Amino acid sequence: MVFNTTFGTDSILDSFSIRRTTLMQNLAYFTTVAGMCAAVERHSGHAARSLDVTPLQEYHPQHG
Repeated sequence: MVFNTTFGTDSILDSFSIRRTTLMQNLAYFTTVAGMCAAVERHSGHAARSLDVTPLQEYHPQHG
């Protein structure tokens, strides 16, 4: 899952490559706090299992 909220010109420009990478990798992508909260609430029942964290640069190295 990717949670990406934007504020300012730089983060809006960066969000294009983040969004593109997540879509190409078939990852869930959320842009609002409400969406993030809903996703976290939905998955809170799965807290017993560990989650892997992977930097987006590993999926799209030329932007890292």
